[in-house]
Amino acid sequence: MHVMLDVSCMSRTVMAEVFQHLFSLAGAGKITVTVVYALAEFTMPPAHMPPNEDIRPVSAHFAGWPSTSSASTTLIVGLGYEKDKAEGACEYFDPSETWVFTPRSPIREYDEQVSANNKELLARAARSDREVAYSVDDPEKTFGELVTVASSLLSRSNPLILPFGPKIFFAISLLVSLLYREVGVWLVTGDLEGMAVDHKASNHVTGFTFELSPLPENLELPST
Repeated sequence: MHVMLDVSCMSRTVMAEVFQHLFSLAGAGKITVTVVYALAEFTMPPAHMPPNEDIRPVSAHFAGWPSTSSASTTLIVGLGYEKDKAEGACEYFDPSETWVFTPRSPIREYDEQVSANNKELLARAARSDREVAYSVDDPEKTFGELVTVASSLLSRSNPLILPFGPKIFFAISLLVSLLYREVGVWLVTGDLEGMAVDHKASNHVTGFTFELSPLPENLELPST
C-alpha cells in the first residue's frame, strides 16, 4: 500500500493521529508513505503570543518511555519564529542538556525572524556547540541529524523533542520517536495550535518517502 500525505495544512495533533494509525496498520503488511510539505509564503509572526499554558505529549503513543526514570531530561528543540516560545518551554523543563535545531529554508525572511526571536537560546547553544542548522529542503539529511543527536542522548538521559517550526520537522520527529520509543514528542498548548490561520503557499515544496513493515526493524530511512 502506498499512502501520500500533504501535511502543509494539517495540525500537529491530527498529524500524530494519522502517523500512529499508519504505524498500527504496518503490522498487516508493508506500507510506503510519502510526506509532502509546501512552505508558506512569508508573513510576520504574531506581535503578541499567548502564554505557554501547558506542555504535554502530542499523544500517549508519542509520550516517550524512559528507560531510567531517575535519569535527567534532555531537550531537542526545533525552533520556530514565534518570539520566546521555545525559550519558555525550555525553562519549564530545566533540562540537563539542550540541543537546538535551527531551520534553514529557501525563504530568507523566515530564517531572519527565527534568529531574531530566539537570540538567547541560540547564544547558549552556540557556546555549548549544541546547535544543528538543518535544511528544510533536505528532510533525509535532517532525519539522520536528528537520529544522531537523539541516539547519543539515550545512554545518559531521557530525551524529549519539542518540534516548533516547519511541520516537516514535526513529521521527522514522529519517525524518530517510532525508531526510539524512549524519545517523546511534546507540544506546547496555548499557542496557535488548532486555530485556523490562512497562509498562501509558496513555490517551494519538499517531502520524503519511508517504508513501514511488520518486521522488528519497523522503519527504513526516509528518502527524498
